[in-house]
Amino acid sequence: MRSKLGLFTAVAFACLTSVALAGARPPGAPSGFDRPPTDDEMRGRLREICTQLVINDGKKAEVAGRRCGCYSKGVVKAMTPAERDEMRATGKFSPTAQPKAKKFMASCRVSG
Repeated sequence: MRSKLGLFTAVAFACLTSVALAGARPPGAPSGFDRPPTDDEMRGRLREICTQLVINDGKKAEVAGRRCGCYSKGVVKAMTPAERDEMRATGKFSPTAQPKAKKFMASCRVSG
């Protein structure tokens, strides 16, 4: 489970960076956006990345979509404003947000 959390984190904002750079805009925030991503953008990007990883792990797209929707909504909602700001700034879950992400991975059956 720990490796999947790390992979979600690393891939999440790396992909956000590539999306932003594909638009030929110079990144203004460490996450690669020309501005910090909104909660909805973070949630959507985490869901997309999670879904792809779960599909690659052998699950059907429908199952992956449900599980990853649960995960992305839950984890972003559970994070404090400071934790979301840190994720926007660094592209990573803060040490205090990591247990929340692990909790939602387990409860939403993302890792199993």
